[in-house]
Amino acid sequence: METLFLKLVNLSLSAGWLVLVVLALRLVFRKAPRWIFCLLWGLVALRLACPFSVESALSLLPSAQVVPTESLHTAAPQIHTGIPAVNSAVNPVLAEALAPAAGSGTGPVWAASVVLSRLWLAGAVLMALYALGSWLLLRRRLRTATRLRDNIRQSEWVETPFVLGVLRPAVYLPYRVGETELPYVIAHEEAHIRRRDHWWKPLGFALLAVYWFHPLLWLAYWLLCRDIEGACDEKVIREMGVEDRRGYAAALLRWSVRPGRIAACPLAFGEVGVKKRVKAVMGYKRPAFWLVLAALAACAVAAVCFLTDPVTGPSPAEKRYTYEGKGFGGDFAITVRDDGTFTYYEGMLSSHLGNGTWGVSGDILTLTDRKGAEPVRVNRFRMEGDDLVFLAEGSDNFLYVQLSEGERFYGEALPDTPSGVTKWLDYTEEPSQMDWDGKVTMELPEFPGVTFRYTPERITAWEDGEEVLLITGMPIWNVYFEDLTGDGLPEVCATLSWGSGIVDTRVVIYDYANGASYALEDRMFTDYALRYEEADGLLYVDQRAYNSGELLSSGPLVYADGCIQVEE
Repeated sequence: METLFLKLVNLSLSAGWLVLVVLALRLVFRKAPRWIFCLLWGLVALRLACPFSVESALSLLPSAQVVPTESLHTAAPQIHTGIPAVNSAVNPVLAEALAPAAGSGTGPVWAASVVLSRLWLAGAVLMALYALGSWLLLRRRLRTATRLRDNIRQSEWVETPFVLGVLRPAVYLPYRVGETELPYVIAHEEAHIRRRDHWWKPLGFALLAVYWFHPLLWLAYWLLCRDIEGACDEKVIREMGVEDRRGYAAALLRWSVRPGRIAACPLAFGEVGVKKRVKAVMGYKRPAFWLVLAALAACAVAAVCFLTDPVTGPSPAEKRYTYEGKGFGGDFAITVRDDGTFTYYEGMLSSHLGNGTWGVSGDILTLTDRKGAEPVRVNRFRMEGDDLVFLAEGSDNFLYVQLSEGERFYGEALPDTPSGVTKWLDYTEEPSQMDWDGKVTMELPEFPGVTFRYTPERITAWEDGEEVLLITGMPIWNVYFEDLTGDGLPEVCATLSWGSGIVDTRVVIYDYANGASYALEDRMFTDYALRYEEADGLLYVDQRAYNSGELLSSGPLVYADGCIQVEE
């Protein structure tokens, strides 16, 4: 239920932008026909009702997923509004307020999501019960209604004319409707039926019941009811003369309904905005053709820009990198998927890459980490900045292939680490080398099918199409993998600053196998930082005085007594 609630929150936030656009268009095209306004509200309904949306470069939504689903499972929740200033202002506050104690996992975030999802469900059920109760009470009062003709009925319990029914709508009239008013009233209610308003209004209320927590959608429903009545009025009076319009306006005034008397289902004759409707009826003029055309064009633009999501990744799901042979054998192409796997090869290539070679033999991509060695099959790779890094089966050595224009091929064999520590990246020695817009991925044999992703502000894990946020910081300075808990599966070990270093620098460990998070932190008093010691192949933690750099102590990072510690 928590995941469903989060999905609805994101859909409502996306629809909220469209509501603001519709409000602006109602002002710009205030002289346009009201049926165009109903069409615009239909776009809002489509955004709310459709569980998916296509990505488009034309989308104007800042973000399609303001609250990521992985926030439910992370210790440091973040929002992604698509507006950097808002993100930088809100995310530190969220992390500070909802961050669990070291070793306690994601507690507060999950607890809050459970409470909020239950409140949402209770509100939606109450809204549904209100609508159902109103409808049942009204049906009971109408049991004694008598048939006037066709689908028109009269009842002594009816205070104002209205339409009721979804599949078989009927018009209900008070007995006291006068002969002069009757044609106008019936024409109005039958226009509702021809326009299918007895479908659209209940649908609007149903969506409001689901998204009751969003205030803009209450405003949207209220304006939808007004625009439905305005469009119906225009349909009826389109061919009327002045005298008939006077009679129609008089009927509106005679049978106007006091606010709050009509529930979600009926379409009452004088339900909303009667004074404005009377003024619009008496001053009605056919809208110019160019105005209608411009309004329809605005609807189309709004649909393209706000019913689609901003592009967040390669489209389609696979991205192809093509390399040229540089005179060593022709062209070679590889299709690289966004999840960190590659599946497609074409062409034949054998090119010298520094101290190694790589190429295609049949349908197998192979490389060697030194000239003359037997080639091995490549089964994994990762991105490092602008470089595609291949990993051979049975080897821990990587070869780099540059993706930028110009010199496309170069190679470098990386030395094995002398222990169980795997270095992913480390910018502590040269902070200027950090690519603030870069994205780096890593795959580990211990976690088949999992791709770890790094940006300077977050580390995530992708598995089966689901992304889980592991660590967040401002920025994350280094990342290593080491099996600290002794379960044979490495933990993600990182040094990060919090509050851009104003709060502290800390060490965070994420046990992906068990979903647990640990931290070494002492806010405003002590800074902690990871350091890889090549001499013994261990990760060390340097403890320094806050904001002064004075080294207080240093020791290997260990896991003991159920928590992360620094060994003396």
